Amino acid sequence: TVSVTPGMSYKISFLYATRPSFPKCTLSVKVGGSTLFTGTPSDTEFLAKSVTFTASGPTASIEFHNTFGTVADDSCCFVDYVTLQVNFEYKGETCSSHPITKRTCSCHPRWHVADADDTCKTACEKIDYRCTEEALHLLNPQVDTLAEMNQVLNSLGWPSCSSYSTNFGTGGAVPQVIGSKTSTSLQCSGTAANRLFSTFK
Repeated sequence: TVSVTPGMSYKISFLYATRPSFPKCTLSVKVGGSTLFTGTPSDTEFLAKSVTFTASGPTASIEFHNTFGTVADDSCCFVDYVTLQVNFEYKGETCSSHPITKRTCSCHPRWHVADADDTCKTACEKIDYRCTEEALHLLNPQVDTLAEMNQVLNSLGWPSCSSYSTNFGTGGAVPQVIGSKTSTSLQCSGTAANRLFSTFK
């Protein structure tokens, strides 16, 4: 059982193979009792596999089961190098929100200021990255104060904010800026601190 964020997409990756000198087995992967994958490795060489799920609560129970015929949980399957990570390939609606100005986008794993009227999805794809709600949520603490917002903007060659507001702190199009790299009066709309993942959906 692991701690997760409700509503967030996750990816389980692992290697699996049939145990040498044993009959072929069938492996199943379950999360919260629901089967996400069932497969039979072709031979004793490890195969790589990934499955995804969306967390429905604060914890998730991940189970690996192997069977041979009618025998459950025998020792015919080997499983190795199991990892759990946020599924940054997931794309929801926030990345497609249309701003009225320039969005500061989390193009995993970097920040980027979009062109005027570009969505973060479009802006990230222009530089061969992708926007995900998971990345926006995880990196939100990097831009949820004026000082942090200025630090990110300065690292991208932009001036600091002349004005800063969090009136739309949980909106789909923040953080965003009004102005340009040469602006002497850059207006910034910041994101709220401790935002729930659901506000990025």
